[in-house]
Amino acid sequence: MGDDRFIAIKGDWKGRNGDVYLACIYGPHVSRYKASLWERLSGLMNNFSGAWCISGDLNVVRRSDDRFNSQVNVREMRDFNDFINDSRLVEIPMGGRNLDAIAALKAEAARDAWSTTTNTC
Repeated sequence: MGDDRFIAIKGDWKGRNGDVYLACIYGPHVSRYKASLWERLSGLMNNFSGAWCISGDLNVVRRSDDRFNSQVNVREMRDFNDFINDSRLVEIPMGGRNLDAIAALKAEAARDAWSTTTNTC
């Protein structure tokens, strides 16, 4: 499943009951397309229950201090954080400096499973 901005694949999590989905994203640069992407991903996550790992170059930041030498679009940042919170995603620290990409999970379905793994998707 996917479109011109992402591809999502479904798999089985060995030793666990339930599905796991990996979505690799290249986020748009235009604000209105970003909002549309969050809506499409939310719809998929609601229709396909299981653990979700989202990663890629999302072209948006969660906090203004995540972006260096560049202006931050506050509305994009708020929309992105709303998507994360509404979807109950959890940011996994990737180490080092924060980047425009995040890795996230559908928290309720995956918290226990991820607590026994490393911080990689």
